[in-house]
Amino acid sequence: MSPGQRNRTKVVFTIPEGAWVLRHELSKAGADPRVFFETSDSVIRLAATAEKRLVVLTPFIDEVGLEWFHLLLKARGQEVIPYLIVRDMHRISEIVSRRPLLALTDEVRVLEYAPRTSIHGASVNETFHAKIVLVDDAAAYVGSANFLGASLLHSLEAGVEVHGPNVRHVVVAVEAMIRASESLIVG
Repeated sequence: MSPGQRNRTKVVFTIPEGAWVLRHELSKAGADPRVFFETSDSVIRLAATAEKRLVVLTPFIDEVGLEWFHLLLKARGQEVIPYLIVRDMHRISEIVSRRPLLALTDEVRVLEYAPRTSIHGASVNETFHAKIVLVDDAAAYVGSANFLGASLLHSLEAGVEVHGPNVRHVVVAVEAMIRASESLIVG
C-alpha cells in the first residue's frame, strides 16, 4: 500500500441471477445500478487483482460454492497463493467424493477454523460467521454471502469492498485466524 493512499469503500449489493421481482422494484425506485452486481462479480473482480495472496473465509461451502471458488482460482494469477478457510472441512471432502473435478490442488491452503477453547468450564469449538475475500493487503470484500448456492442463486446479499489503509484491520483478523487454524489435506 502506498503512503498517503486513502480509504475507499464501496457498498455492494449482490443480486441472484433470477431475482426479477427485486430487479423490477429496484428499477422503479430509481436505484443506482452501479451498486448492484451478480453475486459473484465483486469477488471475482477482486481476485483478478491479486498479486501475492487470495484468502477466502467462509463458514459454509457447498457444491456451487466450491465451483465459485474455482472461478476465483482461475481469475487470479498463477503466482498468487490461495487460501480457503472454513468451519467444517468434512463438507469439502464430501463434495469432492461426489464431484472429483472439484478437488482442490496442493497449491490451495485449506484451513479449518475450529480451535478448542473452554467457556464456563465447557470445552467448545470457537467458530466464525464472517465472510471475507482478502486480496493481498490491498483490498477486501466483507459481506453476508457464504459460498453456497443459496447466496449465489437465491439471496440478496450485502457487503462492502474496502480499499486503502483500513484493509489492514481485515488483514490482522484474517492472519490471526490463519495462525489459529488447522491445516488440512483435501483429496
